[in-house]
Amino acid sequence: MTRFAKSKERGMGILGIQFLEILLVILCLILSFALAGLFIYGDYFPFGIQQGILLSAMVSAIAVVILASFKYFNFMSCSFVSALGRSISIVLSINVVLILILYFISEARLSPYYFIVAVAFQYTFLLLIKIFSSLLKQNTLQGKRALVVGKSSEKEWLLERIRRQCEYQLRFLDERTKNFTAYIDRSDYVYLLSSASLEYKRRIITYCELQGKRLYIVPEVHEIAMRDSELTRIGDIPLFTIDQFRLTEAQAMIKRVMDILIALLGTIITSLLLLVSSVFIKAEDGGPVFYRQTRSGINGRE
Repeated sequence: MTRFAKSKERGMGILGIQFLEILLVILCLILSFALAGLFIYGDYFPFGIQQGILLSAMVSAIAVVILASFKYFNFMSCSFVSALGRSISIVLSINVVLILILYFISEARLSPYYFIVAVAFQYTFLLLIKIFSSLLKQNTLQGKRALVVGKSSEKEWLLERIRRQCEYQLRFLDERTKNFTAYIDRSDYVYLLSSASLEYKRRIITYCELQGKRLYIVPEVHEIAMRDSELTRIGDIPLFTIDQFRLTEAQAMIKRVMDILIALLGTIITSLLLLVSSVFIKAEDGGPVFYRQTRSGINGRE
């Protein structure tokens, strides 16, 4: 089997796992709403079978978009541990979407306990799906070889992080090695450190592109800054416009005004609450609103 065929087969395997994950998420979300209805109302779809299936399918489709925005389906960077924390925000967002849909397009008003049970089922299902996909991922990456290219002085920190995230075999290649093609040919993934020289980077990138190798590059600061840059021109000369990381004077002024307005609004709202609370305290026992107490200080002084 050629290198291209192996790379294509590996890519299809990864794509298949991601597609299976999406399908399981949709089915499990629909099942979570049905089980919540059964536990709370004794009926799988308390607002009707047809409308219940339609709403569940609609929310599940929106949920897939939410999950994708949280990088839940990201094959290489979303581990099981990171999915644990993300799942809480995900299931809360999903149920907020359902509440909004029910409020605007349906007359059904469900108990808060329905959503609590649905959240519990959804969180459990998402974690089980991630465990299942992690096992498939481990099986897919088992026996795969990764090559890390850079200076020997910086290899340990990257090797350690890759070992935590992925299950494949690692090999380090110093940038002083001239015959790097043989090492890349025997590898499935290539990681290129920012410490490598510019000419060496160009050669590695060119060869990986020609051979269809998956390449990961640790960027330098200016490369990160160019990520959201705009391409302009002066005559025939192309230029990248890099925005500043700090706020402009106008943005800083707007931020300051917003801080003051929000602080004043919060003060007014809490002052009303404190006023109402003081009225209730006075009406309850007729005592003072502010609590005072005599205490002993240093040397027995009161």
